[in-house]
Amino acid sequence: FDRDFVSYASILLVTAIPLMLAGFAEDIGLHLRPSFRLGAIALSSLFCAVLLSNVISKLGLIWLDDALGYYPVALLFTIFAASGVTNAFNLIDGLNGLASFTAITTSVALAAIAKIAGLDHLQYFYILLTIVTFAFFLLNYPLGKLFLGDGGAYLLGFCLVWGGITLANQVAGLSAFAVLLIFFWPIADTLLAIWRRLKLSSSTSRPDRLHFHQLVMRFLEIRLLGRQRRQLSNPLATFIIAPLIVAPQICGLIFAFDHYAAVVSSILCSLLFILTYAFGIYLAKRSHARRRINV
Repeated sequence: FDRDFVSYASILLVTAIPLMLAGFAEDIGLHLRPSFRLGAIALSSLFCAVLLSNVISKLGLIWLDDALGYYPVALLFTIFAASGVTNAFNLIDGLNGLASFTAITTSVALAAIAKIAGLDHLQYFYILLTIVTFAFFLLNYPLGKLFLGDGGAYLLGFCLVWGGITLANQVAGLSAFAVLLIFFWPIADTLLAIWRRLKLSSSTSRPDRLHFHQLVMRFLEIRLLGRQRRQLSNPLATFIIAPLIVAPQICGLIFAFDHYAAVVSSILCSLLFILTYAFGIYLAKRSHARRRINV
């Protein structure tokens, strides 16, 4: 626990207080408006960006990097990205072990890059975060003896996304798209949810039951296990999704310093994610049509 470690951990935990309070209030039943919770996350992100002196200043896209060269633009984009990923970890917290497993693998990937770059304080922080989250995972999966809640999911997402932003700023040659691959699953699921709700002309903050993980669990219940076996379908869905979470992260580590390969991998993973989801929707509609015919 050297000075860099203590400084980094202290800044993350202190700046996370607004989002933790908002998440805790939701967990105890105060039912805050989504805009209020997002505002608290954005406020935490603003404090963290200023105190860490870290903003996203390059993405490897010339037309966008020019705009990010202006600090106000970079700061706003950083707050937007950090807030989005932080909230995304709460959105995927719908199955036993899913959010915590994603947090564990993400933390391991960040620690690996920090080790390669020689940033010991980041490496040790994310190793420690991995151990703590794994201890929680043992109680959350498969039986759900303990839950993250909104506050826990926000805190994990916040600590992880700022690890990605810090590494992207401090590690020379690290591709921003490699970092994107490490966070691929929560980002992809969130963007899909936003697109789905816009297509249905509903509020982007309105919850639904069409997230990827919910689709997998409902498929297991309808086609294989029955609706009364959720205690089995819930953790089994997490087990099925786990390789899909890890695969992009492995690509991110392999191509961490190969920007072109990281971009191509991001595109391919996005296409596979969309096609897999579309196929799942097709199977769900087909199953529903068959039930109507049988009735």
